[in-house]
Amino acid sequence: MPAISEAAALMNQLAATGVPAGHRKIAIIFHGPATYGLLQEESYKEKYGVANPNLKLIHELRAAGVELLVCSQFLHFRQIDPAKLLKDVQLATSAMLVSVTYQNRGYALLPF
Repeated sequence: MPAISEAAALMNQLAATGVPAGHRKIAIIFHGPATYGLLQEESYKEKYGVANPNLKLIHELRAAGVELLVCSQFLHFRQIDPAKLLKDVQLATSAMLVSVTYQNRGYALLPF
């Protein structure tokens, strides 16, 4: 998933330029087909027939403090059980609402 790779690259760039860890605030809002990359191993294998290649980087991002949010609207319309998602993921009412809320908090929108 490009979003997690881009977020990891951004975290590395921030660290390399001396931004303190406490000031590296990143939130990734997943919606649409990217949501499937957040499936737990069993559910991902059931859908794609292979192990989820995103797990290691997702766990590293979470350990670095990156917030992972997923659009509940997409889950509802695609009938995806939230229990099938990784435990590190927070449910958001909608991607649009979270995007606006975080931008109002001073976050910049970087559409990956």
